[in-house]
Amino acid sequence: TFSAFGIPLLNSFFTSFSIISTFLTSWPFALLVLGWLIYQGITWNHGYWKKRGVPYIKPLPLFGNVKDSVLAKKSIGEVFQDLYWKFDGYKYAGVFSPMKPSLIIRDPDLLKEIFVKEFTSFHDNDLIVDMDADPIAGRNPFFLKGERVTRSRVVPAFSSAKLKIMFPLIQEVCEEFKDLVKNNDNSGEFEARDLCARFTTDVVATCAFGIKGNSLKDPNSIFRQMGRELTNTGTMNTIKLMLLFFIPALSSILKIRFITKKFEDFFMQMVKDVTTYRKENNVTRNDYIDMLIKLKEASNNNEKY
Repeated sequence: TFSAFGIPLLNSFFTSFSIISTFLTSWPFALLVLGWLIYQGITWNHGYWKKRGVPYIKPLPLFGNVKDSVLAKKSIGEVFQDLYWKFDGYKYAGVFSPMKPSLIIRDPDLLKEIFVKEFTSFHDNDLIVDMDADPIAGRNPFFLKGERVTRSRVVPAFSSAKLKIMFPLIQEVCEEFKDLVKNNDNSGEFEARDLCARFTTDVVATCAFGIKGNSLKDPNSIFRQMGRELTNTGTMNTIKLMLLFFIPALSSILKIRFITKKFEDFFMQMVKDVTTYRKENNVTRNDYIDMLIKLKEASNNNEKY
């Protein structure tokens, strides 16, 4: 009986086992397993808000709820505005940006609780720039993490009282802007984006550094060139920004810079020249550079700004 039925059965078993073994060791199976592992890796926390009973929109793998921003179709502000209105009637809602769980607060009382009463628990910025890789952006108050002393000393420079002092400087640039528009020879037509960028560049130059930017008079002035360097929206810069905003840990490992080395060298040399001139000539202008000089003197040169 065994010889009649057992041997064919064993042959069939070993044949099937051989086929399965071949499949399990083949590259299609390896790709299948790899794909499954990758999928699990990028969706492992998609149940984060569901487990906590928070209303949320089901995220897409890799893109979360910010696909249009990742694909550069919309700004991150526009994307979050759309998400905000989708949760009309809720006090708060959960989203993924793109793989990181984020909470959208819609209730004014909750906002007050977070920004005032519980601010010590929520003072960190979402975007953190590696200070060693990018010394300028890394020390920006909008990118700082923790209760770093620089934040408490620099932020007061943006108070309403300080801004009022700078009003005459802004007004002077406004007059130049008016003259440019008035004397335009191009049938009243302007490239609005470029014109506004030049105006902003001159305002920053005079209010922050106390020097003439001359961008309104000369579209190719050195300040305007550096402005383009800072706001360049090329493919590589877009990828860098995406990593900084959405995968900050990876951007830190890769030492990605928000500010280019070219802009950093120009900026550092300019600040050095302006501060040296003001100290040697006892010049006071009530602008941002003046505040930095005072901070430097108060710190006894022990703190970098």
